Amino acid sequence: ILPPTISAMVNLEQLDVARNQLTGIIPETICLLPSLKNFTAAFNFFTGEFAKCLLLPSQGVIFNDTENCIPGRPFE
Repeated sequence: ILPPTISAMVNLEQLDVARNQLTGIIPETICLLPSLKNFTAAFNFFTGEFAKCLLLPSQGVIFNDTENCIPGRPFE
C-alpha cells in the first residue's frame, strides 16, 4: 500500500514503484499530483485504480500499470 502522504509531494515529477509487491488500489491522489510526468506502478499486485489514473496518458504523463492484478486489463 502506498502511503497517503505522497499526495503532499506536489513537486514530484517521477514516481517508480515497480516490482515492489505492492497491493491494494492505486491511490487517486497520486494521479492528481500537479507536476507528475512519469508514474510507473508495473509488476505489483494492485487490484484497481481510479479513473483519474487512466486519464494520465491523455495529459502527457507516462503511465505504466501493466502486470498487476487489475481485472479486465491486458497483461495482468
